[in-house]
Amino acid sequence: MLFRRKKATANADDHAVLTHLPLSDDEFGTAEEREAVRDLEQRIEKAVAEIGGEHDGNEFGGGEVMLYTYGPDADQIFDAIQKCLTAFDALPGAYAIKRYGRADDPGAREEGVALT
Repeated sequence: MLFRRKKATANADDHAVLTHLPLSDDEFGTAEEREAVRDLEQRIEKAVAEIGGEHDGNEFGGGEVMLYTYGPDADQIFDAIQKCLTAFDALPGAYAIKRYGRADDPGAREEGVALT
């Protein structure tokens, strides 16, 4: 897998949205897809910063890219991301996981949401 993650500075108590976007091949997608994801991430960074959140990077590999976004409220983060996705041509099967609590909390509720 190809990683491009920034050092996390988000508060450990933050909620998260993990966005899974399928790519056109079983590897890392095309150069155009990777560029489109970079553009999407710039929009997400700006949108979530406005609500006190942080976009923490991506992970490409295995035919998908996963985006990591954190903040104080998973629903608000998801709403911000969803608005950014209107200008992104997501392939069928895209989805997001909203996590309501810390990653190390086994009791944190998670909710899956189809994006396409």
